[in-house]
Amino acid sequence: MLWLLLGQFYSCSYYVDYLQNKGQDESLIWFATDHALVTDPEFKKHFALYALDQSAFFRDFSASFKKLSELGSKFNYENLTL
Repeated sequence: MLWLLLGQFYSCSYYVDYLQNKGQDESLIWFATDHALVTDPEFKKHFALYALDQSAFFRDFSASFKKLSELGSKFNYENLTL
């Protein structure tokens, strides 16, 4: 699928692919979390919107990414074990 082959680009194809194939495309691995996004009553409306409206996806993604970038990370590196 395009969203796998062109991972450096963002689009709403993840949402479109899932809805077109009902999460049954055997060439992709769909996790329980993928299914939860489309079955959860609260997020389902966003999932359907992103499948239909790429500009809505970019608008929401941009706002969320900006917020995460500005807040930074509070990762505790002291307890990190490799």
